[in-house]
Amino acid sequence: MKRPSCIMHLAMYSSNYPGNFIASLANLCGYLQNAGVACILGLPERTKIREWHSSLCSQGCRVIPLPNPGASKLSCVRRIRECILQYRPTVVHTHFTYYDIPAAVAALLVRRSLRPRVVWHRHSDVGEKIVGVKRLRCLIKHRIIGRHVEHLAVSESIRSLLVAEGAPRSKICVIENGIDFSRIHVTVEARRNIRAEWHIPENDCVFLMFGWQPVVKGVDVAVNAFSQIRKQYNRCWLVIAGEEKTKHLLSERFPGEVDGVVVTSTRPEVSELYSGADVFISASRTEGFSYAAVEAAYCRPVIASDIAGTDHLHDIPGVRFFRPEDAQSLAARMAECLISFGPGQKPTAPDPNVVLHRYSVDRWSSCCFEFYGNSDGPVHPRP
Repeated sequence: MKRPSCIMHLAMYSSNYPGNFIASLANLCGYLQNAGVACILGLPERTKIREWHSSLCSQGCRVIPLPNPGASKLSCVRRIRECILQYRPTVVHTHFTYYDIPAAVAALLVRRSLRPRVVWHRHSDVGEKIVGVKRLRCLIKHRIIGRHVEHLAVSESIRSLLVAEGAPRSKICVIENGIDFSRIHVTVEARRNIRAEWHIPENDCVFLMFGWQPVVKGVDVAVNAFSQIRKQYNRCWLVIAGEEKTKHLLSERFPGEVDGVVVTSTRPEVSELYSGADVFISASRTEGFSYAAVEAAYCRPVIASDIAGTDHLHDIPGVRFFRPEDAQSLAARMAECLISFGPGQKPTAPDPNVVLHRYSVDRWSSCCFEFYGNSDGPVHPRP
């Protein structure tokens, strides 16, 4: 295995909260440095105001500014070329597509002896049909601009998506996402506090879902399903972690207050939400890889829509599935959980050791390192 000398990550990520993605990058950065490999993290300039940006720097990660969203592709190419000439990376690894084409072009604009491998890492499926102009753009990206690029996909479904877009299957490696389980710590005190905030009795059953992208996350499907079971089980609640657009969808699709549905704010300490919940619901219409469902399976029972982006959850014993966009099917799974809910009883959660073994950030870093060291073409690391 040939050891790279420097890895440069370029990520269009500027969320308020670090989440599992930044935790994974920080872990990988430490892993590489311990192996004697330099690691550079390129992020949009506006992330300098984020607390997690300062935390990355304090952990010893070298963070460099990149053009913000909305910047021209030409300015991105210029900046990335400057970075390649300055840091001389062996591999340039992009995330979330924005810097994909600029990185590939920038790599071609340096002399051959300095030219790095370019890796495009696809994390999600936006759900667009690959037809017409979209099809043409994909073919130009993969067959012309990215003809020498390698690909990483977070799941088998994303690998299939890349193939459909025109990427050669032989150049695609699947590495499932890593989860920072150190931030998951459910407690009795946190449960008591957040239940009080939600005005929900401690012994009632709470179904939790994340709905800041309400249509994609299937908020309407979950509310329809919950409305069916609420008629029979009045001591259950649906808590949706979301924002204004979540409330807007609810008011539009469900005029008037929906009995038993609570919309709560998102927060950096996701453990607070898991502490207050009894069952987690992933009702997504489309997913690349569901961080949240795997994270929740570490500490709570999970009900998930049986879509391509949740196929990895079938390897976690105990996860329940329902037919996508089928409220009646979801209601049946929710009812199964309620039947096993009572004094001293709760639905059985998956084995956390199984989840930890397969999805730790350490495993993710190890798989990425193996990928970087393989210069003969993509490998397919599996847990």
